[in-house]
Amino acid sequence: MSLPTRTRTSLQRLLVFHLLPLSLYLLGAIIFTWPTVLHLGQDIITTRSDDAWVHLWNQWWTPFSLFERHLHPYYTSMLFYPDGANLFFHALNPLTAYLAIPLKALFGLPASFVMVQFLQVTVAAYGAYLLGLYTTGYFAGSIVSGIIYGFCPLQAELLNLGQLELTSIQWLPFFILYFIKAMRGDPRPKLNRVVCALFLIALSLTTWYYTFYALIFSGLYLLWEAFISRREWKNKWRVLAIRYFSVILLWLIPISPLLFFTVRDAAGGSTQAGQSIFNVIYNSADLAGFFRPGISALWSLLGSHAGDDIRGQFLGFTVLVLAGLGLLVKWKETRFWLFIAVVFFLLALGPVLHPTFDPNWSDASGEAEKGLPFLGKLLYAIPLGNILRVPLRFTLLVMLALGICAAYALGWLNNRYKQKGFDGWKLAVFPVFAGLLIFLEFLPIPRVLVSTDISPFYQQISEEGKWNEFAIVELPDAVRARAMYFQTVGQHPITTGYISRKPSNYRFFESIGVNRELIDLENMPQLDIFKWNRFENVPSVLSANGIRYVILHPNYYSAEGWNTALQRMQQIFGSGNPYYKDSELMAYRVEPLGNNIPDYSKIFPKLGDGWSGRILNKNSVSRTIGNQALLTLTSPYYQSFKATLGVQVKSLDKPHILTITLNNKPVFSQTIELIGASFDLPMELSFGQNQLNFKVDDGSENATSLLFDPFSLH
Repeated sequence: MSLPTRTRTSLQRLLVFHLLPLSLYLLGAIIFTWPTVLHLGQDIITTRSDDAWVHLWNQWWTPFSLFERHLHPYYTSMLFYPDGANLFFHALNPLTAYLAIPLKALFGLPASFVMVQFLQVTVAAYGAYLLGLYTTGYFAGSIVSGIIYGFCPLQAELLNLGQLELTSIQWLPFFILYFIKAMRGDPRPKLNRVVCALFLIALSLTTWYYTFYALIFSGLYLLWEAFISRREWKNKWRVLAIRYFSVILLWLIPISPLLFFTVRDAAGGSTQAGQSIFNVIYNSADLAGFFRPGISALWSLLGSHAGDDIRGQFLGFTVLVLAGLGLLVKWKETRFWLFIAVVFFLLALGPVLHPTFDPNWSDASGEAEKGLPFLGKLLYAIPLGNILRVPLRFTLLVMLALGICAAYALGWLNNRYKQKGFDGWKLAVFPVFAGLLIFLEFLPIPRVLVSTDISPFYQQISEEGKWNEFAIVELPDAVRARAMYFQTVGQHPITTGYISRKPSNYRFFESIGVNRELIDLENMPQLDIFKWNRFENVPSVLSANGIRYVILHPNYYSAEGWNTALQRMQQIFGSGNPYYKDSELMAYRVEPLGNNIPDYSKIFPKLGDGWSGRILNKNSVSRTIGNQALLTLTSPYYQSFKATLGVQVKSLDKPHILTITLNNKPVFSQTIELIGASFDLPMELSFGQNQLNFKVDDGSENATSLLFDPFSLH
């Protein structure tokens, strides 16, 4: 029994106009990222930065926050313990993480990460194809426009950076397609506006960068309409305004809570949101980069390579020829896309015109060149404009516009040769050859891969208790991005993190009273003005603050640094073997403090501002102060207890009145003579930090007034 004609026609259209392009683009995506498909679940593309590990964490954290914490994902207590971190300015990309939940459930996190990259490239090319088909009406040429956008060198470079929110270029062409439909008043206008707003929401839940691009495009479209319809504008502007603002409202109403908190945090300084002018200029496009191919299956044969000056700006010689032809033969249809390409080209150049890119370019040279009146300078000047920080990514819209122009050129060639009697496969030669040539120009294989293996120790600690029962210190600080990836298995808070906008007020080690030099174990001095060994106090303070493990990663230390770190760990945890050890890490367990009777030797001292450098004596250390100095005594005991601080001090020039306060309450005041004085200072210490402020009545901050010999606590 055969299908009805209407059903057969619909099925054929589905197969030819949708499934065929999608299949071609998926195959292209697999080749474009080769050989990742052969290592699913094991390896990912090697990145020049640590961003891939962060985005793997994003893919884990977003569903974890929803299903385990039952909270929105824009705040996490899993990083920068115990303060947590605001993620409104982090490249979180929650939409991608939610859409990838089935893949993650079926294939695991590393495999789903790579599959998402396949789908991003595929859907991006498909979206550009649909836009090309709607604009030009030529099927084969639109296939090529999808290749130009979805497989462009910028996307290849973004894949090399491992930044899933930036490789999510797929929503832009869909937004533009339905925005144009909505503005033109195509059939089903209400549906077009709703779908357009949905894609704008998708952009906002992926990255604010591309949301900004979409809004810029929409503004340029209105300017263009005002220009070409200037004689009819009085009658036309109301209709366009209604259509435009209906889309904006449909987007703004659901997205406004997220937008509000993001803007508030940018203005309030809770995160390091903005970028310096130098960073913006450094990450702008250079003119030569648009015509300089990097690694390419085609141009590598002629010596092209990916050096420090290759950043994904290459437009493609075949693309430029076809786009130029499209502008010549279809000027009326392509002039709008030329306008879009030129504006985004200028935006990509940023605040300064660079003929070539210099990887060693300095801040000083940027200041000397920063006066050229490009659009990028204007963009940087508007509120929140500098958040964009990498202008060269505006190249995406240049590629999309050039792809439309190229499709027009191929359509013109198709019609021209059809009139000459060509038909069938002969007409397919031009688009097939052009598409293949462009794909080979852009093809950067083979990709270098890196293993995603994780030490089995993280699976072990994940089974020790729920996520909120204890936290982990990961050392050294250089491992912070990889530590986020390890957390996807360990599933316990860590005291560090590597997010897009680091909390501006984060000070974990200071907040618990432990010297931050614990991070930099190589430089922590042993002998100071405390008579007890402060290394031995570290475990009690860590335990009191919920830390169960201190994990060291030898591959992130120098040989000398690793030896020093091991010595420090022996002083802190004793000379016994570590709790766990393998080729990747060494872990020390922090034993619980329990309900022990307070031990004065477990009090952790920390010098604050105002103390001089160490003055080494034969068997001890002294320090001086000028006007005032701060000493913090951190107690790991939840109950308060009485203690006595033994002080030895003398004046260096003349008698001074020394006043000491404990947590802002006066506890001592006495004149210190040149011959010096020794006294016991009774105190009541409470859990956490207890701050002692030593103040000299007429001392100077720039001179030494009093000399302190080692303290004692009993």
